[in-house]
Amino acid sequence: MNPYSYIAKISKLTFTSAQFALQDSLLELLETEDDEDMISARMVSDRAGVERSVFYSYYDNVRDLYEEIEDDLIYRFLKLEEEKDLKKFLAGLINFADDDSKSLSMLLVKRPGIRFERKLGDALRYIFFSRLANGDKDADPLLLDFYSLFLIQVLKRHITNPLSVDIDKITLLLQQSQAVLS
Repeated sequence: MNPYSYIAKISKLTFTSAQFALQDSLLELLETEDDEDMISARMVSDRAGVERSVFYSYYDNVRDLYEEIEDDLIYRFLKLEEEKDLKKFLAGLINFADDDSKSLSMLLVKRPGIRFERKLGDALRYIFFSRLANGDKDADPLLLDFYSLFLIQVLKRHITNPLSVDIDKITLLLQQSQAVLS
């Protein structure tokens, strides 16, 4: 059994236009505020152009909004699991980074947080668990850790310098690492 299956329980979220505005507002504030703990529901609501009561109808606090952004990214990221070809999966990973560059840039590069990186790492471990299993043996935890940490770094590199990511080289490196570490 895949020990990371809990991550797949993150469900599809649907958002109202107010929620999208609140999400964008929080991401913009994270870019400008030095201390994210100083970002208040009032600041997010004012920037989004919605009443504070609207904010509180969806969220208990700013942290809930932040986690909603993370969980939505993870849910959409998990759709990549369907692609079994490694090279196509990596191309999908790069497309995912391009489609969600604003959110990923904030959560992985500008304001990296251990909680989001852990969620993303567990999503990668979940995706690769069955791919790296060897017969009746579960996937090697060291290999899963390597893949997840390496691919998070690939995402960060792509976000900061898109031309520096070569999918063919990454595919080869992952295949070679599997041969060495298995």
